[in-house]
Amino acid sequence: MKKLSKILASHKNICFLDFEGTQYSHECIAIGAVIGVVDKDHVVRRYKKSFKVLVKPKNKIGKYVENLTGLSDEILERDGVTFMVAMDKLYKYLGNSAKNTLFVTYGTHDMTILGSTISYNLNAPMEKCKNIQKNYLDFLSLFSEYVRDEDNQMLSLVHACEIFEVEPEEGVAHDPEYDAVMLMKLWNAFIEKKDIVFVHYKELLKKQSKLPAPIQKAVRKLSDGGTVTTEEYDALIREDIKNL
Repeated sequence: MKKLSKILASHKNICFLDFEGTQYSHECIAIGAVIGVVDKDHVVRRYKKSFKVLVKPKNKIGKYVENLTGLSDEILERDGVTFMVAMDKLYKYLGNSAKNTLFVTYGTHDMTILGSTISYNLNAPMEKCKNIQKNYLDFLSLFSEYVRDEDNQMLSLVHACEIFEVEPEEGVAHDPEYDAVMLMKLWNAFIEKKDIVFVHYKELLKKQSKLPAPIQKAVRKLSDGGTVTTEEYDALIREDIKNL
């Protein structure tokens, strides 16, 4: 994909990253990551064993997040580390490749969590945080240009992995280490399983409401197996002009 070639032009490695956050203050309570090297086709062929660290937030975790993640204030107090220590551990895991790494998340909420956590930690390691913010890709945004659900909504990571027949790892959703590894697998499946992308992209094009009316009608007819001749396309344009 040309888009990925452009995005990866200045990066040698990809770190698939997932932050879990508190319910109300959106502070980081856990970080999961897996770093790998892509081949010429942008597929991750080699990667390190995944990484996970629990983080002590300044505020309470919240019951909804507790039920979702299985984490609690007691667990974080016992097993968590400060945000500064957590980031040091993450960068130790990344090693010397950190500055040449593209950080990939599924959605923008991870960056919201990072920004909120910085605001609650005056001693936050800003150089490390800014490196992530500067070299970051929201894979969901790219993915959703081609694949959405029947209601034209963005897919959850779990649903996206089901559609692309991604073999699940041992673990559960909303564990950041599990989600980071599943995101890496979805990345590879999205690149390698072009037939699945084709089927969903074709359906998505039919539902595009922002296309000019003549093009929209032509696309719908083509997507349903019909044909559109030059004369028919001209007729669609003339019909649209009547509405001026």
